Amino acid sequence: MHKYIITHAISDDNVLGFAVEYVGKYKQKDSNTLDADIFAETLVEGIDTKEVLESADRLNKITDYVLADWKRKTKNGKFNALFAVSSIEVLKKYYTLFKNKKAENFKIATIFTYQANEDDSSDMLDVDVFAGEGTAGNKHSRDFLEECIKDYNKTYSTNFSTDRFYDYYRDLQKRIKSKEIDLTLVVNMFLTGFDSPRLNTLYVDKNLRYHGLIQAYSRTNRLLDSDKPHGNIVSFRNLKLATDKALALFGDENAKEIVFKKPYEEQKKDFENKLKELRDKVPTVASVDTLQGEEEKAIFVKSFRDLLRIKSSLETFAEFSFQNLGISEQEFYDYQSKYLDIHEERKDNESGTESILDQIDFEIELTVRDIINFDYIIQLIAGLKNISSKTVREKKTEEILRLFDRDVKLRKKKELIKKFIEENLPRINKSDDVEKAFGKFWSGERSNVLKNIAKSEKIPLEKFDQLIGDYLYTQRLPSGQEIVELLPEIPRILERQGIIDRIKNAIENVVDLFEW
Repeated sequence: MHKYIITHAISDDNVLGFAVEYVGKYKQKDSNTLDADIFAETLVEGIDTKEVLESADRLNKITDYVLADWKRKTKNGKFNALFAVSSIEVLKKYYTLFKNKKAENFKIATIFTYQANEDDSSDMLDVDVFAGEGTAGNKHSRDFLEECIKDYNKTYSTNFSTDRFYDYYRDLQKRIKSKEIDLTLVVNMFLTGFDSPRLNTLYVDKNLRYHGLIQAYSRTNRLLDSDKPHGNIVSFRNLKLATDKALALFGDENAKEIVFKKPYEEQKKDFENKLKELRDKVPTVASVDTLQGEEEKAIFVKSFRDLLRIKSSLETFAEFSFQNLGISEQEFYDYQSKYLDIHEERKDNESGTESILDQIDFEIELTVRDIINFDYIIQLIAGLKNISSKTVREKKTEEILRLFDRDVKLRKKKELIKKFIEENLPRINKSDDVEKAFGKFWSGERSNVLKNIAKSEKIPLEKFDQLIGDYLYTQRLPSGQEIVELLPEIPRILERQGIIDRIKNAIENVVDLFEW
């Protein structure tokens, strides 16, 4: 009988491959040997392995590593992660460390069954075992889970307890899938049979092998979009040999090449080759403006998209830096601005004529940089107040505005930001007052836009604002009937759809323009 194994699933584009990093005190010497005392896989004379693996210093360093590298692994928080640890006792230590060290908006959770056998069972990860009402289990572990659930209740305004373990399990599962939780600490639970496209990283500080290893890794490899090129596995133990054995057992002779993404240095070489191809076509950013016709533009778009794809994979590695890629960060994002210009040209084209650019998926999600948010922009603008030199201030202003050209979500906001800097900022006395003044400006501009749309479409202003609020909450545009019911009179049949489409577009434009 033909077996459908993981290599087949990856080859058929049904799931993703993995990028595995082994993190230790020292760099990897070669493909088969790891000289890192953080792993402490074997007994060393005079050293108790368990004592080393569970030492406060080691767990503290690993916690710091996860938090420091979090944005890189999860694409600035677009995705979330599981952290699989060896025992409930170790989980307790990790949970406390993360709780004390994390940023306020970083959400953690945990779940375990507080049973005597909830331990480092390695490959024994076939099912989730539930602890029901009346289960004795380990009282200390149950008490700790109770405290963790209280933290959860406080964060999400819920009312769970260990007596309602299964309800908690289901709610936690739902919130992981909707990306309301950033990091979930587990021993065995969720390491098999749990699928969430928004989960892209598994941190591992436990022994895994055979079926259990493949199952655990596979929590990260569900398809989503081009911003998720592979599942990330970050192992704080030397699981290389165990990984190779598992692939040999559950894969085929080509398993390594199919299942694992190329290491950083090989992908970096691919990037450099694609960069050379791009520069053969457009040697400078300015030369993109000289491209003649849509065929030449399509060639550039495809070439730069190849770079974006490789960069999306590269930047999940701890080694990633523009310093050794052959192109500066500034130049890369200037090329990206031209890429987005071409995308906007096609999007705004109302001629109705067909274009070869319409056949290209620009994979815009690869260009989004969530780190450029409201707080970041306010910080940059406030910094302008502290610059006394007019020349330096103008240069810095130009740099800030260029940030908006790089990100498809921020481009529409650029002119408003420019207006605030030019017209409002000079009247503000201190940098501390910038956020308050900006909030007032932003609210006023939004109000003016809403009034103009409501007047033009003859919709009550408060009703139109409510449509926008509903859209933000449900992520669903109103139906045609909901829109028609707000109009002072029912439009003619031939005009009806045009009005509905216009109002829907207006809602999306307001959100794109004013929401962060």
